[in-house]
Amino acid sequence: LELYRQQNPDKPEPTVLFHPYELNPDLPEEGVSRKGYYEKKFGPAKVKEIHARLEGIGKSVGIPFALESIPTQPNTRRIHALIELAGDHGVHHAVKEAFMKAFFIDAIDLSKRENIEAVAVAAGIPAEAVKAHLDNPASLASVEEEVGHAKAIGVQGVPQDLAAAARLYERGCAGGDPGGCVNLGLLYEEGRGVT
Repeated sequence: LELYRQQNPDKPEPTVLFHPYELNPDLPEEGVSRKGYYEKKFGPAKVKEIHARLEGIGKSVGIPFALESIPTQPNTRRIHALIELAGDHGVHHAVKEAFMKAFFIDAIDLSKRENIEAVAVAAGIPAEAVKAHLDNPASLASVEEEVGHAKAIGVQGVPQDLAAAARLYERGCAGGDPGGCVNLGLLYEEGRGVT
C-alpha cells in the first residue's frame, strides 16, 4: 500500500480486506512443532534451503525473517477471528501486519492465546473486545463459515496461479513492498509456484 500511495498520490486509497482461509484447518488448537511439520512436508534439507532463500530475499528488502526460530505451526482460526474483529475497530490492516510480524519476524508462538491477545491489543483492538471475541463461539464459527464459503466457490488455497502470483510478488518485493516479500516468501517456504 505504501508503494501504491507513493506512485498514486492523487488517487483514492484502495480498500484491502483480508478474508480467512485455513491452509491447515486440521491442526490442533495448540499447534504442532513447526520444525517437525515442515521437515515432514519437505524434508530437512529442503526446509533449510527454503529458509535460506526466504531470509535472503527478506534481508535484501529489510525484512529480518526468523524462520528457524518459529517454535510452533499454529492453528490460525483464532487469529483469523481477530483479524475480522479488527475491521470493526478500524485497524484491519494493522492487525494483519502485526500477526505477520509476530510470526515471521519475532517468532512469537501464536498457538498460545495470551500471545494472540497481546499482538491484537498492541495493534489497536481493545483488550476487552479481544477477550470477548475469543470467548464467543460465534467468532470462530464465523471464520469457519467464511472458509466454507470460499471452498464452496472453488477456492482451494492461496492464489490459483501460483507461478503468476510469485512473479507479481517478486516485482512488488523488488519495488520495496514488504507485503510482496512476505507473500513471495510464503510461496518459497511452501515450495509452491516457484522453482
